[in-house]
Amino acid sequence: MRHRGAGRGLRVPFDLKAARLVWLAQTLLMGVSVVVLYGVLVLGGATGESRFAGILSFAGPTLVAIMGAARLARSTIIRLMQRHAPPEGREEAYAVATLMSTGFIEGPGIMLMILCFVSGAALWLLLGGAVTVGLMTVSGPSREEAGLDR
Repeated sequence: MRHRGAGRGLRVPFDLKAARLVWLAQTLLMGVSVVVLYGVLVLGGATGESRFAGILSFAGPTLVAIMGAARLARSTIIRLMQRHAPPEGREEAYAVATLMSTGFIEGPGIMLMILCFVSGAALWLLLGGAVTVGLMTVSGPSREEAGLDR
């Protein structure tokens, strides 16, 4: 026996307020994590040098490139959404695009922080953290970008 609505998938209402709240939590967590890890490294006597400089010189730019690609993908998704999404589904589509892109920025940022922390590279941690938090800040949800004129 088929249930009413079977095959349509689970529909979770998601609006711009919820997206802003999740984005703010992600961004603040990244910022606080960078400050705390940097403090631990500096108090522990770490310098800007790393025991794994070769790994950082490859991994750092790679992770930053992934973050940049996430930002580019986000702008492409939003442009397509504004052209093709029905008006009643734009807010939800925009919220999902925003959270997906900030997740793709947050993931490499966390990897970079862990790599810097383990290797003792306090300066790289500070620089990578600043790039991550900066990208997340400019990727925050806004009514204007979403094209929501309510």
